[in-house]
Amino acid sequence: MYSFRNGGSSMSEQNAVKNDLSMAQEISALRSRVAILEEELAFAQDQLSWLKKQIFGRRTEQASVVMDALQLSLFPEEQKPQVQPKPETVTVPEHNRRTKRTHDDWMSTLPIEEKEYKEEHPVCENCGAEMKEIGKEKASGITVPKMP
Repeated sequence: MYSFRNGGSSMSEQNAVKNDLSMAQEISALRSRVAILEEELAFAQDQLSWLKKQIFGRRTEQASVVMDALQLSLFPEEQKPQVQPKPETVTVPEHNRRTKRTHDDWMSTLPIEEKEYKEEHPVCENCGAEMKEIGKEKASGITVPKMP
């Protein structure tokens, strides 16, 4: 390293001061940029939440009135089309409705066919006891005996 006499240290001090000033200016510029970006982010988040509320929120007539007020008109005020109000009630002639058929009603009309399935040697494979009928099972209108 070389050393200069008479002012060698003052040049390095001046460079250090200039570097410190430029770093301080850069830091302040970056901080102002961060503040601007934070404001833009907050505004974008507000817009997003408002749009989500409009799309996925509760639908009421009040919301449509607000939207209509914000929408620009294509016609001057004197040329707005007149909207005819719809009648509030509609009269329908009376009629008799047929009673609906229940499950038991339409199942009772199906033909019943009973089949009995028997084994040639009704003996239990595990314990060797003789098997016997323990009940019947009804499936889709057909009676099926239960086997153990």
